[in-house]
Amino acid sequence: MSQDRRPQIRIRPESPGIVETIADLVATRELLWVLILRQIKMRYAQTAFGTFWIVLQPLLSAVLYTLVFGMFVKVPTNGVPYVLFSYSGMVGWTVFAQGFDRAGTSLVQDERLITKTYFPRLHLPLSAVLSVAPDLAISTLLLLPVAWILGFPPQLRLLWALPAVAVPVLLAIGFGSVVASMNIRWRDLRQAAPFLVQIFVWATPVAYPLEVVPPKWQTILLAANPMTAPVLLFRHALLGTPF
Repeated sequence: MSQDRRPQIRIRPESPGIVETIADLVATRELLWVLILRQIKMRYAQTAFGTFWIVLQPLLSAVLYTLVFGMFVKVPTNGVPYVLFSYSGMVGWTVFAQGFDRAGTSLVQDERLITKTYFPRLHLPLSAVLSVAPDLAISTLLLLPVAWILGFPPQLRLLWALPAVAVPVLLAIGFGSVVASMNIRWRDLRQAAPFLVQIFVWATPVAYPLEVVPPKWQTILLAANPMTAPVLLFRHALLGTPF
């Protein structure tokens, strides 16, 4: 019997370019809004404290840092109360940490939604990251009056908070989308990603000022860690710390 030597033809979808991808996202922007609201409702729907967790998580971290670095180590903070110093750093850092964590698992968590209908898959990590907006807003609104009471009233420099927040959001979308796609095949990343974020926070001046880092390491910390500048800029916008 003669073997069939006819060529095999594989039909694959063409990878869209950047322009086509952006156009597709814009055309389905209403879906993105729906997914963002869905993320927010699902997160706090069955919790006893509800949205209070938005404030509680960074606040507990700030209190822990205050006990360790403020009372025992006594890290210098240029006249800023340490709890205020650490909490302002945690607010900026939490935008990236929570956005990255939610985006990294978005494709796996919504696997059934992906298999049922077509929509731009990038909407899932995008909605996961943008759903941290209520967390950021509530934490900042709580921080502003507390800072005012402690002698740090809002000033025009508060506008620097906008680019300081935009950078962590973009970083969370970028890194989170990459991890989300890799997490489909290698599920170990789901366990490793939160651990890496916990290590990454110590390489970011959240609990300590940049001045305590040796001068030769400060440039490396700024160049190698994309979250250093946003955290410092956010703290400067709220408290007027040196930047």
